[in-house]
Amino acid sequence: MRTQLVTLKLGFKVNEQRLKDVVLREPTVADYIAAEVNAPVYRQYAFKVALISRLIEKLEGFDGEVTMGMMKELKPIDVARLSDALTQLEEGDEGEE
Repeated sequence: MRTQLVTLKLGFKVNEQRLKDVVLREPTVADYIAAEVNAPVYRQYAFKVALISRLIEKLEGFDGEVTMGMMKELKPIDVARLSDALTQLEEGDEGEE
């Protein structure tokens, strides 16, 4: 499964530190279905944030799971960076099988 390193501008605030390096993995259909449970597709922004939260494999400096509560604390510029990375992972390489 493909992944992409994303460096956030402001990052997640965890224990008074700003954590900015995130590893995002490419989504599966199961991820889309699970994200719909947390946020219906007609709520597009909330759905995208729910999907991204499922796809974060690693947040450098943090050993736990990134929750929706943590995602809600991000600034829009960081969500935009994660969203751009998601789009790249969704599109994939044309030569992939």
